[in-house]
Amino acid sequence: SVCVAYGDPHHKTFDGTAHDFQGTCRYTLTKDLGTGADFNVEVQEVPLPWLTSASVVREVYLEAYGHRIAIRQQKIEISENGEEIRSLPFSLADGRIQVQLSGLFVHIQTDLGVEVFYDGNHYAKVEVPSNYQNRVGGLCGNFNGNPDDDFTTPDGTVVSDVNSFGRSWLTSVATCPGGIVGPVGEPPSCPDDIRATAESAERCGLLKKPDGPFAACHGTVDPERFFDNCVFDMCARNGDVVGLCEDFETYADACVEAGVHSFFWRDHSLCRK
Repeated sequence: SVCVAYGDPHHKTFDGTAHDFQGTCRYTLTKDLGTGADFNVEVQEVPLPWLTSASVVREVYLEAYGHRIAIRQQKIEISENGEEIRSLPFSLADGRIQVQLSGLFVHIQTDLGVEVFYDGNHYAKVEVPSNYQNRVGGLCGNFNGNPDDDFTTPDGTVVSDVNSFGRSWLTSVATCPGGIVGPVGEPPSCPDDIRATAESAERCGLLKKPDGPFAACHGTVDPERFFDNCVFDMCARNGDVVGLCEDFETYADACVEAGVHSFFWRDHSLCRK
């Protein structure tokens, strides 16, 4: 199953629950709660520089086989000794951990079947095989097939408040700026004119446009949640289109993962590469 965290940040758990926990510290994204404690994935979330009421994933960590790998924006480190990985592919633990580039992502594969992806910007993804069902915890939920109890804290309590849930998976107060435990709070309400622009067919509305570049995917992956997240992000950025292509890319990635490949969204004038 797949869990993602992207944008300001939007999370989708292994069981499909969407939440927008706006933390500003380091949190457990997912970890093995079994006796072997096979793996642990953490994310460092930081406030957006232009909007203190939203945050973004800036670092991703994987612990497995006694190694700790940190993927940062500009570099990849083996954290237990501070050694920087300067060329990829790279392997650790007698080949049981493989680090490579996969498209825009740094991709860590383990022989546990656990895979971690990070684009060095805002998008983190974890894939966990079915043998870890009902034995993981973190911001990605408990992977038991029931989305209704995804907000489970480390002590096994199910809570309804996303902030209580998110804070419960804080790794250390020392990872919080100024020692202040987030979250940073709800973004301000979105002015009508900015919302209208964000929802237009030239902006986030392109995701839902019936004859748009993503139309071939609509029947496979519902664009509604991605559209809502895109509008949320544009509102959080006060209408700035910075990040718009990242939202498009996130939907495109979900489409490709679902087996839909025949669309050309990068023809959008803002997203040509």
